[in-house]
This record gives sequence, structure tokens and C-alpha cells, in this order.
Amino acid sequence: MFIFDEAHHLADKAVKYFSAQTRLRGARDWLKRIPKLCSDVLEVLPGDPRQQRLADEAADLAGKCMGLLEQAHEDLMLLFPELEGERPLWRFANGEAPEEIRRMASTLHKPAKTIGDNLNFLRNKLIKALDEGHVAPSRAEQLIPDLGFLSARLETFQALWQMMASEDPADAPPTARWVEITGQSGRADMDFQLAASMIAPGGLLRKALWDICAGAVLTSATLTALGRFDRLRMNTGLRDDDGTQYLRLDSPFDYASRAELYLPWMRSDPRDPQAHTNEVSALLEKLIDRDEGTLVLFASGWQLDAVYQQLPTSLQAHILRQGELPKAAILQRHRELIEGGAGSAIFGLASFTEGVDLPGDLCRHVIVAKIPFAVPDSPVEATLSDWLESRGRNPFLEITVPDASLKLIQACGRLIRSEADSGRVTLLDRRLLTKPYGRQLLDALPPFRRRIERQAPRPQSNTIA
Repeated sequence: MFIFDEAHHLADKAVKYFSAQTRLRGARDWLKRIPKLCSDVLEVLPGDPRQQRLADEAADLAGKCMGLLEQAHEDLMLLFPELEGERPLWRFANGEAPEEIRRMASTLHKPAKTIGDNLNFLRNKLIKALDEGHVAPSRAEQLIPDLGFLSARLETFQALWQMMASEDPADAPPTARWVEITGQSGRADMDFQLAASMIAPGGLLRKALWDICAGAVLTSATLTALGRFDRLRMNTGLRDDDGTQYLRLDSPFDYASRAELYLPWMRSDPRDPQAHTNEVSALLEKLIDRDEGTLVLFASGWQLDAVYQQLPTSLQAHILRQGELPKAAILQRHRELIEGGAGSAIFGLASFTEGVDLPGDLCRHVIVAKIPFAVPDSPVEATLSDWLESRGRNPFLEITVPDASLKLIQACGRLIRSEADSGRVTLLDRRLLTKPYGRQLLDALPPFRRRIERQAPRPQSNTIA
């Protein structure tokens, strides 16, 4: 029986767990340690022909792998001759690695597995010999951690090459595969990092978890996206016809009487970053009350810094900005200021939208600069997007909008943390009113009372009657 709290993270955790990466020259550096380590182990363990054979085999294969990695580095230099950009990355379309890389992978994953198995055997023998008093603790306790470290490295190393060499099933989402440059191009620290990752863990979770467990409970404040469980099912391999029961509970908080959702009239569209940034800066001068606790959330570090730079110095002094201080230090300083009777405003990014508890006076106003749409710029997200498009599906509506809904709910959730809390949420993105998906995003938010400006406010007259 399994219980998963914060279960909206389950799919992402699975994707990260079932991924692998390795650097070619970086791997050679730790492979060099294996022959000496095997020799040291044989000096400590009592004589055994099998131990000798496995240690010799591991040392020999480590040397062969180092040679293969050096050749692979040279091959990649020829395969990707134009090393441009700050950190060049080549994502293979549809996850299909070039034949040269697949051949390289097929020659590396089997010896890597053999080395790992042999080191694990030697480690277990060493642990047993230590337990039985056949070896000195001082020596064994130096070798056992080294064997464990290299065995773990080899497990990832072998998994990477196996994922690179294998073929994806025709009816399943592909594996994302890519190569990127690390270090400085043309310098000694330049290296190739190869990586592979599943893009949709639903099938694996269904096979390895849902089909074999006696029962499971998934719970979170943000399991639904746009008020539905569709995105959860897509991520985790659950279905609406497999016996799974879904329950969405209303919050006990009286949002309508305790909080207001405010959408001011805005001329700019966030797709024009500079115009939107200028307008956000102008609005924040009026929206931030210097006598209360405010949390301003941005979707990009660029806009956070640009808005901050446009504010008057007197307001800048009132702001705790992510990037200038560690997150914990910002929260501590914010608490000290509010509890001391002063006001304070935090400028934060995504890490402030979840797991941040600012009850009562610590947060009376949450301001969201724009809808937190994620750009599918990672190889995993881009591969999934391409796969959906190849099947006539719309990744923006199936992934981007639901995921933005979850993030927006989490951001707004920083305001009301208990029945006694009150305040307001301000959203500075006109697409919530002008785009078809905007209504869906708004309706998925808690039932705050709403104040929406659908046209520019009339200028106040200075004429005295």
C-alpha cells in the first residue's frame, strides 16, 4: 500500500530517476581508478581464484572503456564540428540518435555492466570478510566506500549507453536523447555530455507500480489542472476506466469573503516583453503598499531584474530580491521586518510559488507578473511536444496550459494559509481576459471575489465644481 503526498511531483520524479547522463572525459577520469582499486582489494582479501579473475577482468575492461571513450570524443568532434553558442546542445529529432552514437553505445554498455557487477561482487566479499574478522577494519573501511562510489557511477554509465543503443517501441513515446558541450570549446575542460531520458513515465509507473501494488493514494492540493484530472492521468499512466477513483474536495477556506482577485486593465501583452515589463514596473509603484507584506512572483529572472531596475530607489530599498540573498535569508529578513512593524516586499521566481508559508501579515498581497507558461526548451519537454504534434495533438493545450494552471494555483495559494488570513491577489496578464484559455485558468483558481477592469480607467478630473 502506497501513499504519495505532493503527488503532483510523482511523474517528474519518475522522469528524473529513469534518466542517465555521462561526460566522456569525466568518465575516463573515474574509470582510471578501477585497476588500482582492484589491485588494492586483492591485497586485502584472502586468496581466491574467482576474485582474482573478476578483478583482472574489471581492470582490463576499464582500460578498454577508456580507449573507447577517447575514440568517441574524437568521433563526436567530427560529427558536431560547429561548436557555437554558450552551451551548444544537439537534441536528436524524435529521440533517434545517429548511427555513429548507437554503435558507440552498443560497444560500451555491456562491458560497463560487467565491470559494475564485478565491483559489486568484490565489495560484497569485502564486507563479508570484514564481518567475519578476516580483514583489518582500517583497510576495508577505506576500500568499501570507493567500491560503492564506482559501482554507482557504473550503473548510471551503463544505463546511459543502454538507453542510447536501444530502439523505442513504435507505439510508445520515444526516449529523449541529446548531446551537449560542457566547459569551454577548444580548451582543456571541454567535454561532451551525452544524456537520455524517458519523456512520459506513465507506462513504466503502470507496469512497475499500479499493476502490482495492493492499493495507492495520491494526494495534493494541486492534483487537478483546469479542474480536471486529465493531466494527472497523462503523466502517471492512470486511466478513467481502470478502477481508479478520483475525488476533488472544496477548500474549507471562505475565499469570497477573505480575499479579492484583481485584474487591472493592461495595454501590453507579455509576448512583447519590454512593453509588458515597462507597464508592470509602473503598476507596481502603485500596487505595492509599503506598510504591508507583499509577494511579487515573476516567471523569469530577466523580467524580475528589469522591473526592479525601473523602480524608484525608495521602493527598491523596500524590496528583498531573489538572487541577491539566499531564499532562506530572504524569508527570515522578511519575517523580521513585518514582525518589527515595517513593510516588506519579496521579488521571487518559481521557487517562491510552492513550499513557502507566509501566514497572516507576512503576506497580504500576492502579485503575479504573468501567466507562468513553461517554454518547452529542455530536450525532454521538446521531444514530448514533437511526439504529440506528430500524432495530431496540441501540446500547448494538453501540456502548457494545464501546467500553467497548476503553477498559477500554487502562486495564488501563497495568500490564504489559514481561516484567519485575508488579502488580495493581483494578476498582471491581460491574456486571462483576451485568450480562450484565459477563462479556463481563471475558473480553476480559488473562488476569490473578483474585481476585473475590462477597459482603461477613466482619468480623474481635477476640475472643482
